[in-house]
Amino acid sequence: EWVEAIKQRSQDTNNYLRKVNREQFREYNSLEETYKQYVEALQKIDLSNIQIEPHKINVRPKTAILQVTDTHFNTLLIPNDSLGNEYNFEIASRRFKKFIAESIRQFSSELVTEVYFCMTGDLISSSRRLQEVLCQNSSLCMASVLATKILMQGIIELAQHFNVNVTFCVGNESRLNQENFSGANILAAENFDFLIYHSLKLILADKGIKFIDPENLIKPLIKIPLKNREFNLILTHGNFLKCSEGDYAKIASQYLNQGKKIDLILCGHFHHNAMFEKIVFCGSMIGQTEYSCNLGFVTRPSQNIYILSDNGDVSPRIIYLDDIEGIEGYHFEQELSAYSYLDKTTYNTTVTIKNLC
Repeated sequence: EWVEAIKQRSQDTNNYLRKVNREQFREYNSLEETYKQYVEALQKIDLSNIQIEPHKINVRPKTAILQVTDTHFNTLLIPNDSLGNEYNFEIASRRFKKFIAESIRQFSSELVTEVYFCMTGDLISSSRRLQEVLCQNSSLCMASVLATKILMQGIIELAQHFNVNVTFCVGNESRLNQENFSGANILAAENFDFLIYHSLKLILADKGIKFIDPENLIKPLIKIPLKNREFNLILTHGNFLKCSEGDYAKIASQYLNQGKKIDLILCGHFHHNAMFEKIVFCGSMIGQTEYSCNLGFVTRPSQNIYILSDNGDVSPRIIYLDDIEGIEGYHFEQELSAYSYLDKTTYNTTVTIKNLC
């Protein structure tokens, strides 16, 4: 019985091995027949005479808008007194540097050639209220010079890559007088935003940079030529508005009677990003402050760019500026920055400006 059992086991093993071999042989034969049929098919079809027609990549140069708003360069924020946020000329310079660098990167990737550098007000803060006076870290004249130099360096860096067009509107916090903000053009010109723009123009106008002087300082209409049509852009600071989509109709209706369709309105003022289809409220370079909190907004420091298509479609993009680790800001004269909130002895120190450029 033991011998019979061994014999049966050997037969079972051999049957299993023969079965495995048969299946492998069948698979091999099947693959061999497949390859043979494939080779015969290739021999019947001529695949050698193939031509690929050359093509051109249809690349059209694009136009972009870079919005600079509510930089408040001369505002000093200390974390303990401003909801953990910190701001001064050095931080402002580093944030602006990051904004320009990131804008250049994105514009280059989009094949942008024409850039509209649009300033929508409150480049510096005036001392209209007591609490604003206490938060100034330089005199207003010094602040305007520092702001001009920082902005100038950003424009020059942009101009090394693109054609740059500079324009602006005035804000309410940067006005020279302490009266209510006026819509009259002659009174609106009494504004540090106006002075900074014309200082930039005086320095850079003969350097190949185009300056577009607005006819209306409060709500200028900027006409941007595109490939297929003209793009109508309105700049306004936004202090007359409510930071809502309905604000578009409030402004655009003023131009409908003239047969002008407004494609986009760019605003600031609220230190808060709110993007609607035809009107955009840009954030501030400061970020979270008591002002934005009182308005019910939780904000981060940011500025916006906009890519325009040939037919006028707009692609808005927010560039956040709170992370500036490792970023070296634009140069400015430290002796012009009198940190009055930290050191009263340097407040309103008299200095001589030897070289702005």
